[in-house]
Amino acid sequence: MNQRFLKGAMIPSLSMFLTKILGIIYVIPFKALVGSQGQTLYSYAYTIYSLFISLSTLGIPVGMAKFVSKYQAQHEYDTARRAFKYSVIGMIIFGFLGFLAMYHLAPIYVHHILNNAASLLKTKAEQEALLNDGPDIIHMIQVCSIALTVIPVMSIIRGFFQGNRNMAPTSISQLVEQIVRILIILGGSFFIIKVQHHSYQEAVSISVFAAFLAGIASLIVLLYFWYREVPGYDQKLAECPPHPKRKPSRLFIEILGCSIPFALLGLATSLYQNIDTLHFHQLLTKSGLAVKTQKVYYGMYITELAKMIMIPVSFALAFGQPLVPELTNYHQQKKNRAVERTIRLALRLTLVITLPAVIGISLLADDVYLLLYPSTKSINQLGGNLFAIGAWLGIFYALYSIICSILQGLNLQRKGIYYLVFSLIIKYISNFLFVPLFGINGFIYSTILAYLSWIILSLLQIKKHSLLQFNQILCDCFPILCSSLVMGIAVSYLKHLLKTLSLGQKIQALIELGSCALLGAIIYFATYYLFMLLSKTVRKNIKSNKTKVAR
Repeated sequence: MNQRFLKGAMIPSLSMFLTKILGIIYVIPFKALVGSQGQTLYSYAYTIYSLFISLSTLGIPVGMAKFVSKYQAQHEYDTARRAFKYSVIGMIIFGFLGFLAMYHLAPIYVHHILNNAASLLKTKAEQEALLNDGPDIIHMIQVCSIALTVIPVMSIIRGFFQGNRNMAPTSISQLVEQIVRILIILGGSFFIIKVQHHSYQEAVSISVFAAFLAGIASLIVLLYFWYREVPGYDQKLAECPPHPKRKPSRLFIEILGCSIPFALLGLATSLYQNIDTLHFHQLLTKSGLAVKTQKVYYGMYITELAKMIMIPVSFALAFGQPLVPELTNYHQQKKNRAVERTIRLALRLTLVITLPAVIGISLLADDVYLLLYPSTKSINQLGGNLFAIGAWLGIFYALYSIICSILQGLNLQRKGIYYLVFSLIIKYISNFLFVPLFGINGFIYSTILAYLSWIILSLLQIKKHSLLQFNQILCDCFPILCSSLVMGIAVSYLKHLLKTLSLGQKIQALIELGSCALLGAIIYFATYYLFMLLSKTVRKNIKSNKTKVAR
């Protein structure tokens, strides 16, 4: 069981990691081409775009994966195939409706945000500086909305493959999508700015349109895999005894019943970001921060920080892809012990990578920011401070992602929605409490508090409906926590020693980052191995003592 789950998670993990690394690297030349203002303009479009992606797909890809896994476990291959066909039609419709909604709501959304913020500014010049960005932001959102005509269909095909526990098509298509998108963004921006000598606004317009073209490329890859794999699926279908044909509406309703709760859960990050967008200029203006500085901060917070924390989070997302069909299968067959082992394994694998990565990024935040997003000394300092605090979002987002998959596999997703509503209320209120006290870091603290409240409530619910015990989780986490602590101390000490070197700023940062990362990795995995041995020995002795007492 563990081997199959690990094999299923290995390919998406590697693909997701490469995808996120590329997503960080391309920002460096992109920012150099379009500047901080261009990057901020790009961020506005993608913040609302990610929300509409979730609304347009309604979580149906994950629901499809669960649906296919469920009925194939019952050998109803014909039911699974019919559901897929009807879902493709549904996704085409939802995608087109999502495109129309995003396109036409863009002016209302932008005017609401900017007008609220402008009303708080004291001078007319500051108001005009903020409002002048309105038409450009609206245009970027509308251009980006075109991608919604492709992405939902692409997602449902991925869901079908995942339901068959075939992760390769999804992983490869995601990687191709990212590569094509980056090539268009960088190539298009370079051509417009350096060759045609046009404005950064035109370059950003091409960049947001890249989402549509990349989606087309990904869809082509998925169709290739479909026609390559379809003979095997057809053979299973031919061997399958006929089952009563359910009405298309009934099948789609069942899929929606699985999908919508997961879609709502998948909206968490987008909703948190959009709450921050609504409050961003309003709260920072009240605190006296200049409009120009606000724009710089917005690009840092929404784009640069978000991309950075997605590197450790990518492993959790990758584990989540095979987890839903795996848990659904065991839950359907009432294999409770297998369910418990799979949950523990998923949580442990999430933490074993994410926690040390988050600690490392936090400790080396100034070096990371300087090397990835070099700018003026003051901006580098602002970015380093933001990364040092914001990196901790990664561990909470990772846990949120993997627990969402666990809830889905155990049919507890509705409980997760109730907790999400509660966490959104906490997020909304705590923004007004934390931002006046901590500035932009207040947005980070309020998001951590929102995630934490949801995680605690969800784990209590999982414990209630499975064999999972918190003492087991603590035992699993003990080696990870201890080795991460040892690694953190060692990295901090080495960084302190390297600060005595009198080298150029970038060379200094590169040496610090490379040396600390290498030493940190060695120490972490060595101590993790030792603590694992210690933990196993302790548990073995406890078990042996219990046996003796029982006798």
